[in-house]
Amino acid sequence: MKIEALFGEVCGMNGDVWNAEYLHRSVPSAEMYATLLTETPYFASGVPDIICIGSMTESTQKKVIEKLRPLASRLKELIDGGTIILATGNAGDIFSRSIVNITDGTVTKGLGILANEVRVDMLGRFHGKTLGSFRGMEIVGFQCRFGFWHGISGHTPFLQIERGMGDCAGCKTEGYVINNFFCTSLLGPILPLNPKFTEYLISCAGEKGSAAYRDEAMASYQRRLAEFTDPRVRFE
Repeated sequence: MKIEALFGEVCGMNGDVWNAEYLHRSVPSAEMYATLLTETPYFASGVPDIICIGSMTESTQKKVIEKLRPLASRLKELIDGGTIILATGNAGDIFSRSIVNITDGTVTKGLGILANEVRVDMLGRFHGKTLGSFRGMEIVGFQCRFGFWHGISGHTPFLQIERGMGDCAGCKTEGYVINNFFCTSLLGPILPLNPKFTEYLISCAGEKGSAAYRDEAMASYQRRLAEFTDPRVRFE
């Protein structure tokens, strides 16, 4: 299995850089490609089994978009071919049609792989817990975001929200899935927090294996799940 972690030096906020590392520890035989922003991604000519990209600052989003713009058609080709891509936090914003900053009035053209618009309010950060379900799995995580997704109807959502924020205020779904392209605003990082989802991704890559430190990870997951299902716990 080949894992590519994109731009971890600038796209690893909130611990998201550990999603790729956790996959690698779960499948130690995997080849790891840690691509810097100044380097040509391995996926440009090779075919990784899993690509991970995590949270970044809003100014970094613009740099990443320009870095990946020449490779947008290649990314679309990989998505159509079933390559696993995990975009967490605000990394999903870069795949949109546009990112509209309502605070300063600027508009950044995204990669256009999705038709949605992201609306960013730098004076209105949302920070809270999330509990949702994905294909029978309970998913727990956290959000810390300025941007919200609009105009994304008709897509397959990643999560059905049980508690917490969806794509935007009032939405009961969160993120999106296209083939094996998983985009979610959850961070924390999501894979160590959800070992069963980690194992699902490993199986999608055609590998057999358990999440690293599974007993400890499952015990932590069960404690967090008990907390998140407790009606007394606030989610914002």
